[in-house]
Amino acid sequence: MTTAPLISIVIPLYNKESVIARTISSIESQTYRHYEIIVVDDGSTDNSVSIVKDIMKVNNKIVLLSQSNAGPGRARNLGLASAKGELISFLDADDEYMPSFLQTAVECFSANSNINIFASAHYCTVQGEAKSFADYFLAYDIPIGQFDISNCANAYCLLGLVWFHHSSSVVCQTEIVKKYGGYYDNKRSLHGEDSYLWLQIILNETGYNHIDPLVWYHTEDSGLIGGGNLVKEMPAYLADPAKLIAACPQASRALLDDLMAIFSLIFIYDTIDTNKAQLQKLINAYPSMQKTDDYNNGICQYADYINEFEGNIRQSKLLKLLNGPKEKGPWH
Repeated sequence: MTTAPLISIVIPLYNKESVIARTISSIESQTYRHYEIIVVDDGSTDNSVSIVKDIMKVNNKIVLLSQSNAGPGRARNLGLASAKGELISFLDADDEYMPSFLQTAVECFSANSNINIFASAHYCTVQGEAKSFADYFLAYDIPIGQFDISNCANAYCLLGLVWFHHSSSVVCQTEIVKKYGGYYDNKRSLHGEDSYLWLQIILNETGYNHIDPLVWYHTEDSGLIGGGNLVKEMPAYLADPAKLIAACPQASRALLDDLMAIFSLIFIYDTIDTNKAQLQKLINAYPSMQKTDDYNNGICQYADYINEFEGNIRQSKLLKLLNGPKEKGPWH
């Protein structure tokens, strides 16, 4: 890697007129200055694009691309195709970098020549303020510092790793993102398109986890979370897992199967009122989630079981992950 690598920062933009200037300002405040900003408008119908164009008048590091509305995965992949940087980061249009985020990532890549991906812990908004979720991830025993899949003791550790790799808090070798095909972008996927990519990389590459929170994940400004649309759609990693399975090393297949069972439990729990028909399909695919022959009672057991490991990190039905595991479960 070069001494001061160019970092391409891709921002998928859809109707974020109230916050996009804040997001770009957080990039402009970085202590590391060698970056380009690629904003990809995903068919916004508000004033988001006009705001970006106004900022471009005083910031020549910004490139603006546009596409018809096709979802965040497709928007990020369009930015990926245009990226010139050796490293790449995907900042959601409503999130913020802390000032040292890019500098810390570059220093980690420089000090660890064999890593291909960097992720930091992040803040979430709780009662209007930024709250660190570092302790939450530590409860899943995720490896800190340099790691690969051999450092992942069980499926709950892998679950924590996937959630730790929130797109806004990741910097990755650009060629590694391309190696795994970028983001899942079939059928305008809105749920799990990011985890689909990061999970493949976690299973196969060496990374670095930085436990200090360096990104603010603004859950209160997420249209998906706030609008309740997220839970209605089966996440990409459950709906179309073939590529994940193909990319998984044989030695990690059992670990991946257990993770998919946990993902299934969480999806059923989150959508229990609207998606009961999905339960049998998921049990057939991931039999380790089946704890009883009585599926109706089983659904209730799953809800109680998942709730044992989830607190109230988010302020809606989707965001239940504050306290982390309280005791070891069947995958430990």
